[in-house]
Amino acid sequence: MTIGSGTTTVNGPWVMFLDMLGTKDSAKLSELDYPSKLSLFKTHVTNIAKSLDCNIKMRLFSDSVYLEIDNFDEAVFFCRELMKRCFPEDIFFKGAVTEGQLNEETVSLENRTKSGHSIEISGSTFGPSVVSVYYAQEEFKGIGFRYIGDLRPEQGGKHLIRSAFPIVNSRLKIDWIQYYDLSIYMAPKPEENESNPSDYDTAAELENYNENVAFIEAVVSAALRSERSSSNLSRYYISFLHSIITSSDFTKIDVADDTWISYPAVFQVLEVNPGFKTGIRKIVGADSLYLHLFSEICHQRKDASDRSLINGNSLSYISDKLVASLNSNKVARRSFPKIPSCFATPESLAFLAKKEVEFEVRRQNHKSRS
Repeated sequence: MTIGSGTTTVNGPWVMFLDMLGTKDSAKLSELDYPSKLSLFKTHVTNIAKSLDCNIKMRLFSDSVYLEIDNFDEAVFFCRELMKRCFPEDIFFKGAVTEGQLNEETVSLENRTKSGHSIEISGSTFGPSVVSVYYAQEEFKGIGFRYIGDLRPEQGGKHLIRSAFPIVNSRLKIDWIQYYDLSIYMAPKPEENESNPSDYDTAAELENYNENVAFIEAVVSAALRSERSSSNLSRYYISFLHSIITSSDFTKIDVADDTWISYPAVFQVLEVNPGFKTGIRKIVGADSLYLHLFSEICHQRKDASDRSLINGNSLSYISDKLVASLNSNKVARRSFPKIPSCFATPESLAFLAKKEVEFEVRRQNHKSRS
């Protein structure tokens, strides 16, 4: 494997396995609409594959897809584009990616049985890389993709981010299984061009932002439907929302007239939209999303002196509003739930605890004066 300077130049190829969530796993699909969704899923898979600028091998088996792609950037594009097209149409899947080859061996036989009847046998067997991605996908309790292999973000893997999916342990408590996901960049909401409201760039950015909002809303809606069902599969969607938070740009988020501005799409869906916010917090483990939002903003948003919310005071009005929201929704507590540091760093949780103390002191002072 060769990793280029600042880019992901990898002498692959790359192997991928993905499996569409069916009637048992999906919060949306019924036995009646599953065939049409499966047909649409295969259409998206093949159309995106034909658009790639690389060599590709693809094998379709019912609702499963095996691929070999010789360019990592194109493999990532395939993954992102497939999610972008499928998820808003309530077609969800999970998959895994690693470096390797299909190593396909075909089996084909046309003959006759001993009694003279015709017999036809056909199929394929695959190599060890396919076995790896198959089991990685099976163990993955989420939607989207899971990367397994030696490439790391700090080594030039620009498309990779750290994430984790929740599982319920034997004591009915949440444990987190950490993994590497593919980043899904989400730009902040563009500011209106007051001098030229029809400015092309701004209009295009706004359209892209609205598409991102619709994309995330589709995921959250599926999670809420699942939460209302008896299948209890809503946690499948939590890790993907965490990956979107990690991939989002919070560097411009601000407050004007006590209203949030310049925030990415995931913040609008999870924080600004009250309907989704009330519902999503009913999912076990979903409080981690709001601690993650707080942590990302604390580290990404910086003042004119390049100081983050944690290290400076000039942006305290932003952190105050964040903590007030966490308090009102009872997310901020004296003891925080156990979550991975890739979601909420120890520094951000310590900062939150400090702000909590300040809030409590102010509350007590206000109470004594009144």
